[in-house]
Amino acid sequence: MTGLTNVGFKEIADQHGWIVIYPQATVATATILVYSMSIGTAWNAGITVNTTFEYSGYSLPINLTVNAEVDDAGFLLAILDDLIANYNVDQNNVFMTGFSMGGFMSNRMAIEHGDRIRAIASVSGTIGNDMTSRTFINRLAGKKVAGVGNMPGVTKNLVWLKTKANLLLLDTPGILWPKFESDEVSCNLASMSAIKTEVFDNDHVACHILNKLSKYYPSKLSSRYGIDYFDN
Repeated sequence: MTGLTNVGFKEIADQHGWIVIYPQATVATATILVYSMSIGTAWNAGITVNTTFEYSGYSLPINLTVNAEVDDAGFLLAILDDLIANYNVDQNNVFMTGFSMGGFMSNRMAIEHGDRIRAIASVSGTIGNDMTSRTFINRLAGKKVAGVGNMPGVTKNLVWLKTKANLLLLDTPGILWPKFESDEVSCNLASMSAIKTEVFDNDHVACHILNKLSKYYPSKLSSRYGIDYFDN
């Protein structure tokens, strides 16, 4: 989350009497057979990587959860507890935001610790695919009763679900406008996986994402991907 230090939060905090902190995730290392490789700093946000590793002519299936052994939720709550113990913190107004992995972690904190986090703003980060059993409906039910995925069309029919509190919930498919007049709106939705990949140009959407990152997070592009300048 240190990539957000230059977006102006400090100046806003000084104006309104807020406390702003920038926690940093640990480096994640993936071990495949005897090989270990760093995949950069990453939060344990429930992101599972499914891929294959080519070795001596064989394709080996790999399934791992990024930094699964790291208690990042506990780490962030410990920071919050320390702030409360030492500063005048309004515990009813604690917010989180993050970009990319930080966005994924913000979603996890909202799902698992919504009693302490009032709201989040996730930028370019959705809900980790290992978090599907912890979504709002599943949490109320006490078990996985509703499927969730980072793609459109997961819920296809109306489904009544019973919770632990003997409350019935109706799970319905999401609905999008059949046609978007604005290319900006279409690309924004496609960037968040809200539109099926079959109906848009991947290169066009990739350029749209790069333009947004170049405009709002140029330092992040430079530090993470080595891109100092992007031109259509």
